[in-house]
Amino acid sequence: MPFLITYFSCMWVRCVLVSLLGATFLLSFNGYALELDDRTYKTAIEQECHGCHFDNRMKPVGTLPNGSRKWTDQKCVACHTEIDEIAYNYRNKISDPRYVALPVKDKRLESMEKYPLSYLHAPIWPMFEKQTVRVNRKTLAKFLNAPHGTCDGNSCNAPKMMAYTNISEDEVIAINEHLGAIPNESDLEVKGSIKKGEALFKQSCSMCHGNSQLSGYNANAMSLFSADWIHQYANGKAVEGRTMPKLPISRHDAHDLYAYFQHSRSENEEALAKAVSQVSADFEQLPTGSIPPKALTYIWNRLWRDTGCVHCHGIEGRAKEVFNMAGKEHIEQWLSENDPSILYQRLAIREKEKEFGMGATPAGMPATGRPLPKPLIKLLGIWIKSGCPNEKNENICKEKWNHHAQ
Repeated sequence: MPFLITYFSCMWVRCVLVSLLGATFLLSFNGYALELDDRTYKTAIEQECHGCHFDNRMKPVGTLPNGSRKWTDQKCVACHTEIDEIAYNYRNKISDPRYVALPVKDKRLESMEKYPLSYLHAPIWPMFEKQTVRVNRKTLAKFLNAPHGTCDGNSCNAPKMMAYTNISEDEVIAINEHLGAIPNESDLEVKGSIKKGEALFKQSCSMCHGNSQLSGYNANAMSLFSADWIHQYANGKAVEGRTMPKLPISRHDAHDLYAYFQHSRSENEEALAKAVSQVSADFEQLPTGSIPPKALTYIWNRLWRDTGCVHCHGIEGRAKEVFNMAGKEHIEQWLSENDPSILYQRLAIREKEKEFGMGATPAGMPATGRPLPKPLIKLLGIWIKSGCPNEKNENICKEKWNHHAQ
């Protein structure tokens, strides 16, 4: 995987927008050792799962003369880990021959101490803990469709995990033979009492799990775990790094908690879906107008890199197959052949995912990053409704959008 990294800071992009458009313009838009690198993967999703969560994720396909390792495009953890190593050496003035060929600004290497790259702490085989299954097939599939983020008392963060919307339980299990050990949802889990589970949660769990601040898991996030794992963990299952005190509960209690966690997730899903349904209406309310030349220059030359889009859409993989951002000609082609309002919608949905602390369907973008600043999303919406003009002010979007600019 070629080193391709961008630094996106909401405040920094806002400053760029002000310089490009002027403040007035902005205001007006108010284990298992498996050698899988040499086999043909069944799906791109399978490649990504192996690249982040399976044992062979740190296996390079080669080494460059300066010591940098060569990674396939799906080895996210490995590539980011190596960049993080180089950044650490740079900050601590440790000589590293890989630094010279790394296309990352020194300023970004410095900032990685405070704003680290994603994927650095992705766990290996997170479905299991010491060969104990922590999930069932339903909870794992639901999590992959719409991962959870974290929430404190006042706000939430969008999920850092990539979403795999519409993936089924059978498709999840087919990713690897070992996932066949994951059980189906049991009848006892289905029959758990939501009311009793909620009462037990409020009495014994909410002090630490009322939000994600202390534990990383609120009630919505704990919908990932099976009742069996809830029972084992609460009763003192030994886990590395465990800080939670032992909380003796019965299996009936675990089934009730499980039912409550599933209910909590469902309620959050419904509220998020309602908020997402408003995005299209928000787009229709946007005005059209003449886009300042400096803004057009920024959109066509800097936007896709500054916001991190090319990190997935500029390298080989399923993201590039859907929307190729490797060059201006590819971006123009996508805009002319597709409904460009999708771009606005997916960016706006990411803000909703942050608000509710979980993934939506369709998933928001950037897939693993923070939402783009609202003024920038608004600008892109207006640009789309105005015909997606290029730097020559020629409309690129298909006809259904061009009429807005007339």
